[in-house]
Amino acid sequence: MRAIEMLAESAYSGREQTLVKHYILREYVVRMAFKVASFCDTITYVDGFSGPWNVVSEDFSDSSFAIALNELRKAREVYRAKNRTVKLRGFFVEKNRAAYKKLKAFAETVTDAEVVTKPGTFESSIPEVVEFVKQGGTKNFTFIFIDPTGWSGFAMETIKPLLELDRVELLINFMTSHIRRFAESAHKETMESFERMFGSADFRQRIQGLRFEEKETP
Repeated sequence: MRAIEMLAESAYSGREQTLVKHYILREYVVRMAFKVASFCDTITYVDGFSGPWNVVSEDFSDSSFAIALNELRKAREVYRAKNRTVKLRGFFVEKNRAAYKKLKAFAETVTDAEVVTKPGTFESSIPEVVEFVKQGGTKNFTFIFIDPTGWSGFAMETIKPLLELDRVELLINFMTSHIRRFAESAHKETMESFERMFGSADFRQRIQGLRFEEKETP
């Protein structure tokens, strides 16, 4: 926790929620990379909602895509010292034009990894993501990070092709407070948005009658 406190005193002042998200991403990605780099020649990282949003560093070092690349580099350097070559690849998607412009500018500065950027929604980019992943070869491992601002944009049926890829791990990070509040809403559009996210309407039976705090328990 001391690491979080130190970071909060610097670039993350006033952005505690982002701090926690990035701390989790750092811990998760680096451990995954060290493990899979021992048997995979290529690691492909996909960020479906890349941003950047509210970054304060000029080099975007406090953005999720930069953090992920830096953690992957750490694993690559360790294995390089062991005479093992690991190739890094990234596919970054962003629909906001202003944010995408910054994302593209960042990608153009990356010279030690294969990086592709895509303007548009994550769901509409799924076919291109699948093709990019397959181009990684037979010894490729893919990590997909889905971090939306709400609970839409990653319908389970739409992202299904990603889950069917070989050697893939997918992490979805989203706030649960609004979901717990509106999951039992009778509003038609809200109901349909949850059904798209979960892939069915069965989730309503599981949460019916539960207290507010119980809805967050797996």
